[in-house]
Amino acid sequence: MKRILRGTGPSEPETAQKYVMDAVMKGIKVTEFYGDCAFDTNDLFTLVHTIGASPIIKIRKNASTDHHRGSKYRRKAVREYREKG
Repeated sequence: MKRILRGTGPSEPETAQKYVMDAVMKGIKVTEFYGDCAFDTNDLFTLVHTIGASPIIKIRKNASTDHHRGSKYRRKAVREYREKG
């Protein structure tokens, strides 16, 4: 019998990063990345910006704009989200 342990595989954002990088390596031009608040991570915002795409990711309600760590691209998106409400 095979047992499945929760929390042992890659997360949704990690899987998305892998697929985006695979697409870019195959020559596919990614222009936009859509995701819900599960994809609101520093690494994903940085990756999407690095490949020249637009992140269309729902920002979490408790999102922080901590200056000492994280992605400057995510900080910018959080600030824009808060300004627009």
